[in-house]
Amino acid sequence: MQTIQLSLIPDEQVPEFKRLTFKINEVSLADVLLRGVHPWGCSDHSSHIIEATLQRLNAPDQLISELKELGYSHEISYSTERTYYREGTMFERLLADIRDHLYFVDGLGYLQLVAIAKRTLAANWNHQTVYNLLSRVYSDFNSLRDFLKGKSKQIKLSGYNDINSYDLSQILTLEDFQDEESVLISQALPITNFRPASVLAQIADDQGKLKLTDSISHFQMRSDGYRNIAYSESIIYTCTRKGESIRMLPSLVPRHAIREQARQIAERWRNDKGRYCFTTDIETAEMMIEKGNFQIGFPNLNYLAPKEAGVANAAFTEHRVHTYSIGGFIRANASGEMIKEMLKNHDVAMTGRKEELLEKLAKLAAKVYREKEPELDNYFNQNHYINTTAGLSESHPFNVINDCDLKEFILAMYTTKHLRGNTVLEASHDNDTYDLVSLATALIKGEVTATGAYLNVEA
Repeated sequence: MQTIQLSLIPDEQVPEFKRLTFKINEVSLADVLLRGVHPWGCSDHSSHIIEATLQRLNAPDQLISELKELGYSHEISYSTERTYYREGTMFERLLADIRDHLYFVDGLGYLQLVAIAKRTLAANWNHQTVYNLLSRVYSDFNSLRDFLKGKSKQIKLSGYNDINSYDLSQILTLEDFQDEESVLISQALPITNFRPASVLAQIADDQGKLKLTDSISHFQMRSDGYRNIAYSESIIYTCTRKGESIRMLPSLVPRHAIREQARQIAERWRNDKGRYCFTTDIETAEMMIEKGNFQIGFPNLNYLAPKEAGVANAAFTEHRVHTYSIGGFIRANASGEMIKEMLKNHDVAMTGRKEELLEKLAKLAAKVYREKEPELDNYFNQNHYINTTAGLSESHPFNVINDCDLKEFILAMYTTKHLRGNTVLEASHDNDTYDLVSLATALIKGEVTATGAYLNVEA
């Protein structure tokens, strides 16, 4: 598992001030569950992590009172538009925004702030620095000229361009701006918003690991199936932690193969005698993730308001005809982040507007289709299906190209091209109405749909 590691480092220009730095580090499941360290990548949207972080950094008791009154310790306002073109997730872009727009300090007062600003300006006292100060103090040319002529009778100015004929740093000193403290601060420092360095403890533990709650008791684990079972698919476990014990409750559908899979999982990982529902410990749960083909998620993690624990469901087995259907895939209404993540998985450039990202996705789907087409042809030559048009909620997924993260998308393309008379799915039939990229685009935009349940029939 991973988390975000936070730390403060001295600013290159003003060492007394510190900036935020962050990176992704490994973290143990025990740290996440027992100490509340944030599980990076497992719940970043549902947990309201951005809002919770801003809430803590903007808390009234975390503002520096003396500086707040003068406008130098104010709320951080996060703009998704301002950070849109940054790399990383929305939360990583927030951290980068904090790094670029917030100083962290130890015991900074206003007089010390002014002194640091003067020292910084003095170290870089040149014509341009002085000109910038003058431009901030005097908004019109006449007042600026009057001020300069008051300092030196030899100065002759008829326009702004004449100013560059003189070296202002030899004419004026810092003392000439001693009553313009706000101008000195804004000119000297790239950042004028401050927080006490101690505020980091509000969003991180003593080792700098991102932490916004005391502990985590509810989560989910998903088994991605065992190969020794003929029909294998994911099983979702609702998990509740008490101390270091974890209760695992599977959601079971009415199929024997799934129940057999759940029984084998319990038999392997339990430390009690549970047949389907079982108890294990944190160390074993971590082994399940590392070695047992399990993934972990935290859909009930919410840093703004506590959510109720998830509920596991089970259904009685019924006798019915098994059907197969195509699941969901990325469409035009998907978020830009989701599209970028898919492109990233296939080493496709993630730059461009959303329309351009969708075009890249369509071309990627066409490429993957060509790669998987021989496997699909072989499968559907051996397994024959007809489309019943009725969509059933309990239909099986097709057991082919299971290693492909675009599986449902590619199957939607394949069935569209090989469905004869909107009924019979035949590998030998080829509907050439669309080329592959056009077909992928039409499916993404919803202009073409791949619906209905497929019934396996004898040839």
